[in-house]
Amino acid sequence: MLSKKIKNRFGFTLIEVMIVVFIIALLSTAAVGGYTRYRKISLLEIAADNIVSTIYQARDSAKMGKTSGEDSAVCYGVKFKVNGGPFVSKISAGFDAVKKWDKVAGGWVDGLCEEAGGGEAIDLDDLVVINSISGTSDECEILFAPPDGNGSSTCGSDALEIVIAYGEEVDVSYQRIIKFDLKSGIANVEKLSEK
Repeated sequence: MLSKKIKNRFGFTLIEVMIVVFIIALLSTAAVGGYTRYRKISLLEIAADNIVSTIYQARDSAKMGKTSGEDSAVCYGVKFKVNGGPFVSKISAGFDAVKKWDKVAGGWVDGLCEEAGGGEAIDLDDLVVINSISGTSDECEILFAPPDGNGSSTCGSDALEIVIAYGEEVDVSYQRIIKFDLKSGIANVEKLSEK
């Protein structure tokens, strides 16, 4: 009679429990991998947007004629570095507002920005790096002069392209290209296409 009661009990065998634990572990691994990918891409997008907004902020500050506590106008800009941090910094420089005659161009040239000093690093994720800057090897800067916010660059061309990446990832889904046209003043972020 005792053996009949034991046989009628319902429960899970060890094999069934192990299968359920395996399925949960498999689903958890997939979820963590998806979350990690989402996090990397999100941090990269945020960094790219921060860089673009820093460029726009520098141009708008120069247009508005903000000064740094002095009576003279100030040029504002952004400095980019490929190797070594900080990778992106806000910079400022004095502005020589006197028009000068340019013998080579044969005309008057508006005031010029002086050489920029040190800058304030913008806050990016520690693993976001600049892979390359078009037309230059290691670093360059963009300066915007008052009162129109006209830009000048040491980056080699008026069409600047900056490739940023999350860490040392080779996968192009973890890379973005920031395109900035100095003439039009328009910046945008694009995904890096596979070649």
